[in-house]
Amino acid sequence: MIHPEEKIMILRFHRRIIMSQSITAKQTLFTPHASLAGLLACLQARGILQTLRNAVHIAQKTVKDAPDDKLIDILVTLLAGAHGVVELNTLLRCDPALQHSLGRERCSEQSVAQQTLDAATEENVGQLQGALTTLFQKHSRAFFHPYHSRFLVLDVDLT
Repeated sequence: MIHPEEKIMILRFHRRIIMSQSITAKQTLFTPHASLAGLLACLQARGILQTLRNAVHIAQKTVKDAPDDKLIDILVTLLAGAHGVVELNTLLRCDPALQHSLGRERCSEQSVAQQTLDAATEENVGQLQGALTTLFQKHSRAFFHPYHSRFLVLDVDLT
């Protein structure tokens, strides 16, 4: 038979074993665009966003955000469902979880992002088209489709 004092010591011993460090994040962020955050993580893992950053060079000085960061902000805003750049402040700027999914602490102001688009030249548009062609050739299964032997069937469901 176990003495009651020994039993208490065993229970006290088990209570001392606690986690000294938390494994959860100190700050939990929520976003209404969780699927977009997952897509952005996938795009970064495949190097797609980096390809766009390396290809397009808009001649504009960097004060707080680089021109390539502003272009990515515009892309993410449009992917989030914006009808125009004017919605950058309401969709992306007020969503820190979506910004963190890009690895950034902040996003650019809408007016500054618009100035970057205004500073873009025909050469920049050509750079963007070249980058998109490179990405299409590297990642698209449609690029390798045998168009000469059969049609490419695209099934779209708009319901």
